[in-house]
Amino acid sequence: MSLESQQDREKRTEFLRALAEAGYEDSLVLRRETAERVMSDERARIVEGLRDSNVRSIRELARRLDRDAGAVKRDLDILFECDVVEYEEVGARKAPRLKHENVFVEPLFTR
Repeated sequence: MSLESQQDREKRTEFLRALAEAGYEDSLVLRRETAERVMSDERARIVEGLRDSNVRSIRELARRLDRDAGAVKRDLDILFECDVVEYEEVGARKAPRLKHENVFVEPLFTR
């Protein structure tokens, strides 16, 4: 994966500022390379599942998706590393949550 240049970081910061001004305050911008690596079909199903319902545990999410809990946990950990999800402690359980209201993928085209 290539390193992000100072100019790229400045553009990303400027874009995030413009999003916030337009009402998209809680946003994440993923690099295209990261999104291609991270957003498999199964992980996209996880994101959709978290967006559409409030789950109390990883096991509950796995049941709703009809998947093995271990596989869902591994996919969630990858999404966590990329800042897409976070975990909320609920007793002895970790409840996965989407960390941001909006996720955008570069390249972004603006005027």
